[in-house]
Amino acid sequence: MLTATLVLALGAVAASCSPPQIESRVAGSIRLDPTHRTWSRLFEFSANEAALRSGGDIGVGLGFQSQWSEGAHEGPDVIATLSPIGGVSPSPGSATYDDRGCSGPGCIGRYEIEFRWLPVLKTGHVDIDWNVEGSVVFADGPVDDEAEVSVVAAG
Repeated sequence: MLTATLVLALGAVAASCSPPQIESRVAGSIRLDPTHRTWSRLFEFSANEAALRSGGDIGVGLGFQSQWSEGAHEGPDVIATLSPIGGVSPSPGSATYDDRGCSGPGCIGRYEIEFRWLPVLKTGHVDIDWNVEGSVVFADGPVDDEAEVSVVAAG
């Protein structure tokens, strides 16, 4: 049985070497095996008007670590994707996508993450620790005290 523990952490981080940012993260752990080959979840990434007005770089991304129970092999342990779904329809040039994330002002909206079992793995299981993070980096000024971003499970 697949279970996911969601943890939401929201905070402002300001490091001396990098511009300040606000971020939100949802994280969990799952297990895939030959009888449970896929797992997916929907997420909503949002930012309030203060974040959009005074913010700079907007992004959402998927991070994960995976480990196959049968040891090491050549290549990845799973296929992982973060895909925009209905509601994310940026104007040309407002967002840049790849299979792990999006950057640009057009990234606000709903996403699906999916993990798939690799066909070359015939036995065992793959444990996956994952996170979806949304952030706004304030490169040109201080963080607006009212700025907020949120990543939440949507289904």
